[in-house]
Amino acid sequence: MRKIKVIAVLFSAVLLVGVLAACGASVIDKPLPSEGGEMVEVEGFCKMEVDGTTITVTGETNFIAGTLIHISIVAQSGEEIDSVKVNKSEDAISQTFQITDDKYKNVTSFTAFISIAPSLYGKQSESVQNTYGKKFEFISSEHIWNKDGIIVMFASETYDM
Repeated sequence: MRKIKVIAVLFSAVLLVGVLAACGASVIDKPLPSEGGEMVEVEGFCKMEVDGTTITVTGETNFIAGTLIHISIVAQSGEEIDSVKVNKSEDAISQTFQITDDKYKNVTSFTAFISIAPSLYGKQSESVQNTYGKKFEFISSEHIWNKDGIIVMFASETYDM
């Protein structure tokens, strides 16, 4: 009987260690460049101006023309209030949004973002993938990444209502 208790305790301990080890945070490595690509440094910025009920997001980036760009307004809670996807046609980027009671009712502050990702906002064109890699692995500057690739984000100052 004592032998069974010892085996049960040991089994429980091994099981507990296994469960705890599985609960650890997994690490997602930055995508590594594939062969044949050339490293590219991307730069940019994002600004926001509020005039009455109009928000104007402006910015600039050296991503190539045809890059799919996501422009968004994010509340203090992290909730996306407004957004639009555009194809980059020139270095300067500009988008306006309207402050409405239904969208901004409980908002106390917000920030504008210009974001570019390999597939998060839609599929990038073949020329964009050839320049930056399928997971943007040819981008040499430091940015955030997830399992789908590198995400480039430029943020404005936060506006307090």
